[in-house]
Amino acid sequence: MFKCFYPGRYYDSAYDIEYGEFYEKGYRGIIFDVDNTLVEHGAPVTKRAKDLFDRLHEIGYETCIISNNKEERVKPLADEVDSKYVSKANKPSPVNYIKAMDIMNCGKDNVFFVGEDEVREEVIDVSIYEYDEEGHMKVVREEGFQEGQASVLLPMIIKKVKKGKSAELIASELEEEVSVIQLLYDAVAAAAPEYDMEKIRQTLYGTF
Repeated sequence: MFKCFYPGRYYDSAYDIEYGEFYEKGYRGIIFDVDNTLVEHGAPVTKRAKDLFDRLHEIGYETCIISNNKEERVKPLADEVDSKYVSKANKPSPVNYIKAMDIMNCGKDNVFFVGEDEVREEVIDVSIYEYDEEGHMKVVREEGFQEGQASVLLPMIIKKVKKGKSAELIASELEEEVSVIQLLYDAVAAAAPEYDMEKIRQTLYGTF
């Protein structure tokens, strides 16, 4: 995800973003993450979220919620805010971000993504990302999906391992399969306490 959507602005909350300003600049579609962006992890839709989507639709935006969660988690949320959605999105693969653009009838030049930012070390909750087609194609051509996925997830996993979080908890927070996170978690844990990225990559590339 973060190789294809690059952060342009940072906010404390999705509710602090100047959406009208972005609409005036030509943006017409917004892709939203769910947990820790619109609502707390695992929480139901709030009145605040409903009011936000009502306002966005009044402005003229198309919206799409994208999540690695199953449909039974995502569809009720999307229905309550009258939004399109993609469940089991297999983030950070860019495929379903492109699908989200398609179902909103928008393109890469007029869509932005709002989601939790855990790549930066600073405590910043929400970021706006803009799609970069060249970055997407570079991931596909040079790294392949699995290595590209690992390169995106590793900084987040290292940060969480340093906080003492388990592989199961990290998988839940990142909305990934435990089996995927466990593989990366083991490589990160083996590199403690330095967490040398090159050493971690060498371990993983022998696996992928």
